[in-house]
Parts: sequence; C-alpha cells; structure tokens
Amino acid sequence: AGGGASQQEQFHFEFKVRCYMDPLKEPSCKVEANLLFHQAMNGVMKGNTPLSTKEALELAALRFQYDTLRGKLTPVDNITDLYMPHKMLNMLQINSRDWERAIMKKHSKMHLDDPNRSQQDIKKMIMN
Repeated sequence: AGGGASQQEQFHFEFKVRCYMDPLKEPSCKVEANLLFHQAMNGVMKGNTPLSTKEALELAALRFQYDTLRGKLTPVDNITDLYMPHKMLNMLQINSRDWERAIMKKHSKMHLDDPNRSQQDIKKMIMN
C-alpha cells in the first residue's frame, strides 16, 4: 500500500507562573495579555467570577463589540448564549430575547459614546 509521507505538526507549550503584584497593570507580553484576557472571559462564562447583573450586561456588550471589531460576527440568535454567564441565565430565568435586546442596547450606547474604540481599548476595559 503506497502512501504519502505524513507530516507531523510540532507543538510547543509554554507555561508561565506569574505573581500579580499589581493586578491593574497590563502584562507587557502580548501573548500573555491575550491568554489572560481569554482566561478571564472563560472564568466569567463558567460562573467562577462573581458578577452583578449590571456588570454581566456591560461585559456582554463589550465582548460583542470586541468580536464585531475582530470581524467575528455573531448570529443574533446566539448573543445571549455566547456572552452571558450560563449560571446567571439559569438563576435569573429571564427571557433570552430580553437579554439580547438589553445587550444590543448597551452595545449601541457604548459605541455612540466612543465610536473609535479599538480592540485593545475594549480588552483593557474588560480586564479592569
């Protein structure tokens, strides 16, 4: 049986231990800042980070704006599932459409307040 040579991809994992003496200071390494951002978002979505309803709504609007700027357009049907913490959705038992409208309203207000906000600006807002 003839076959072409299979090409194996090599992965390199790097782990860093970091002590956050000043949690408001953004890491200087872009990769580290990006990983920290995604780790924080994951923690929020899984319910590991306590949030008020107002904070969750603001965070959802910021994340929606961030994904829109990245060109990662999200179908409107999934906004609530993608951007609101699942435990909060279950606990509050608020209609998904009501959350979508609230997220879109907050997103529109944030965009009008600063239409030139960059991805980096949004990341900083989320992390602080």
